Amino acid sequence: MVSKVKGALRSAAARTKETVYAVFGSALRDVTLDDIAGWFQHRAAYAMQL
Repeated sequence: MVSKVKGALRSAAARTKETVYAVFGSALRDVTLDDIAGWFQHRAAYAMQL
């Protein structure tokens, strides 16, 4: 999930606040429910180790 957003921001090479906001919003719309579920499964497994 986070990698999709970071990748979109990097590929856009956004240099202004307005562009960052636009790209960020677009990238968040590309995140799927499966991406979110996978992220939580990975993070929950890590949190249980702490």
